[in-house]
Amino acid sequence: MRIKGRSGLLPLNLLVIVLVSVIILFPPNTLRIVLGFLFVLFFPGYALMVALFPRKEGMSGIERVALSFGLSIAVVPLIGLIFNYTPWGIRLESMLSSIASFILIISIIAWHRQKGLPEEERFNIEFQLKMPSWGISTRDKVLSITLVLAILSVLGMSGYIIATPKAGEQITEFYILGREGKALKSMLGSTYLNVIEGRAEVRDVFLEDKGGVVAVAVVTEGGKGGEQSWALSRGISVRVWRGKGLVSESVVSSFKRFKGVTETTAGAVSRGHVVQTGATAFALEMPSLADKVGEEYGFGIKGFSEFQVGDILEFFTPTDLAVGKEMTVTVGIANYDNETVSYRVEVRIDGVKNNEVQGITLERGERWENGVSFTPGVAGENQKVEFLLYKNGEVKPFFEPLRLWVDVKVKPS
Repeated sequence: MRIKGRSGLLPLNLLVIVLVSVIILFPPNTLRIVLGFLFVLFFPGYALMVALFPRKEGMSGIERVALSFGLSIAVVPLIGLIFNYTPWGIRLESMLSSIASFILIISIIAWHRQKGLPEEERFNIEFQLKMPSWGISTRDKVLSITLVLAILSVLGMSGYIIATPKAGEQITEFYILGREGKALKSMLGSTYLNVIEGRAEVRDVFLEDKGGVVAVAVVTEGGKGGEQSWALSRGISVRVWRGKGLVSESVVSSFKRFKGVTETTAGAVSRGHVVQTGATAFALEMPSLADKVGEEYGFGIKGFSEFQVGDILEFFTPTDLAVGKEMTVTVGIANYDNETVSYRVEVRIDGVKNNEVQGITLERGERWENGVSFTPGVAGENQKVEFLLYKNGEVKPFFEPLRLWVDVKVKPS
């Protein structure tokens, strides 16, 4: 008995719509897995196969099935590679929409190509229910059996990989936050426990009458560090960043506010006086950065004169650590494992246990952020503070320790 239909493009696109609906409306289930296999490993290649070979002659049914799988395996990774370099990235939504769009567009092309052919020449799906004829050559028999086994192997291995998660595949995020709610960054081999009070970007550089170098900078951030308004003044700590590199760490030796228009003019500036140069005036003040974003200032930095346009000036308040003084930092943990996980955080100073936080239990997708304290017991520079994360009662840390380097002073009398 022979069963004959059309090319199958319409049912294929209807199945794609069903899959998209199942993913959007329902949690993971068996139907989603089955259609997902076909959606990734067969549907794209089948539509492309019909578009490339719209005529019935030239290829057998088993060859068309094998080609559909092969084309799918080639096309889907290519789509993923392209999306990896886009803002959408490789995510469920982006891959689902892109593959579905590919199938629809290629199906339209295939339909258009078949429409231009006579009915009897178009490729159609046919099922012939009869015992196989063994009159074909041994070579064709071996080829057909090999293709069938290869297709079944691919489907079986794919199903096993998806149905059986990789043992030990665990994803946990572990980090330390600074006072601004941002992860502390390593700079020149150390992580600084400082309060960032503000930042300014260098827009111009010129010389003073006395030979000093002034960096004209626009305040881009300010007033985030302390609870009270922080005032810009001589002697405050500053770092100069160029790109991702730290080029200087010193103190502000002088500063002058630019009043008037923001257009700057190179000229002589006398410290402590108002000097008019073109359309810009300079005046000595002690401003707070809390409400000064967008304003311009001229800065001099002790021991540094090699400013460049685009440098970032980072003003900060050093954190004083003393023997016996407790210091608290915010530690974060995020659980992306496929199960509930119990965590323990241990703090060490120069290899000696100083504090411990236990009983942190997180469900999948849950995040924990809390203060973890440590108290230095001896004075000294460049003491290594380590935060170690343990999972599910294990005796070995799950990660390499997070490290801070601190200078500890003798406790004031």
